[in-house]
Amino acid sequence: MSCWGISENASEKEKLKSEVNNYFMGLNSCGIIDYTAYSELYDACMPILEECYDRMKAEEEEEEEEE
Repeated sequence: MSCWGISENASEKEKLKSEVNNYFMGLNSCGIIDYTAYSELYDACMPILEECYDRMKAEEEEEEEEE
Protein backbone atom coordinates (compact mmCIF):
# COMPACT_ATOMS: atom_id res chain seq x y z
CA MET A 1 0.00 0.00 0.00
CA SER A 2 1.36 3.43 -0.88
CA CYS A 3 1.31 6.49 1.33
CA TRP A 4 1.46 10.24 0.80
CA GLY A 5 4.67 12.18 1.03
CA ILE A 6 8.13 11.98 -0.36
CA SER A 7 9.79 8.64 -0.84
CA GLU A 8 12.27 7.54 1.78
CA ASN A 9 14.53 6.76 -1.18
CA ALA A 10 14.50 10.38 -2.37
CA SER A 11 17.74 12.35 -2.35
CA GLU A 12 18.46 14.68 0.56
CA LYS A 13 18.02 17.60 -1.83
CA GLU A 14 14.52 16.45 -2.80
CA LYS A 15 13.61 15.85 0.85
CA LEU A 16 14.68 19.40 1.71
CA LYS A 17 12.68 20.84 -1.19
CA SER A 18 9.66 18.84 -0.07
CA GLU A 19 9.99 20.12 3.49
CA VAL A 20 10.14 23.75 2.34
CA ASN A 21 7.18 23.19 0.02
CA ASN A 22 5.18 21.66 2.89
CA TYR A 23 5.85 24.79 4.95
CA PHE A 24 4.60 27.02 2.12
CA MET A 25 1.54 24.80 1.66
CA GLY A 26 0.83 25.06 5.39
CA LEU A 27 0.88 28.83 5.19
CA ASN A 28 -1.56 28.63 2.30
CA SER A 29 -3.81 26.11 4.06
CA CYS A 30 -4.04 28.31 7.15
CA GLY A 31 -4.96 31.34 5.09
CA ILE A 32 -1.77 33.22 5.95
CA ILE A 33 -0.93 33.47 2.26
CA ASP A 34 -3.12 32.95 -0.77
CA TYR A 35 -2.39 30.57 -3.63
CA THR A 36 -0.81 33.32 -5.73
CA ALA A 37 1.67 34.10 -2.96
CA TYR A 38 2.35 30.38 -2.46
CA SER A 39 3.03 29.93 -6.17
CA GLU A 40 5.33 32.96 -6.29
CA LEU A 41 7.22 31.81 -3.19
CA TYR A 42 7.66 28.36 -4.65
CA ASP A 43 8.83 29.65 -8.03
CA ALA A 44 11.28 32.09 -6.43
CA CYS A 45 12.66 29.91 -3.64
CA MET A 46 13.14 26.49 -5.20
CA PRO A 47 15.89 27.50 -7.67
CA ILE A 48 17.69 29.38 -4.87
CA LEU A 49 17.34 26.42 -2.53
CA GLU A 50 18.73 24.08 -5.19
CA GLU A 51 21.70 26.35 -5.86
CA CYS A 52 22.47 26.72 -2.14
CA TYR A 53 22.30 22.96 -1.65
CA ASP A 54 24.56 22.30 -4.64
CA ARG A 55 27.11 24.86 -3.41
CA MET A 56 27.06 23.40 0.09
CA LYS A 57 27.71 19.89 -1.29
CA ALA A 58 30.52 21.20 -3.52
CA GLU A 59 32.17 22.93 -0.55
CA GLU A 60 31.89 19.75 1.52
CA GLU A 61 33.54 17.77 -1.26
CA GLU A 62 36.36 20.33 -1.55
CA GLU A 63 36.97 20.16 2.19
CA GLU A 64 37.11 16.35 2.05
CA GLU A 65 39.64 16.51 -0.80
CA GLU A 66 41.85 18.90 1.18
CA GLU A 67 42.06 16.49 4.09
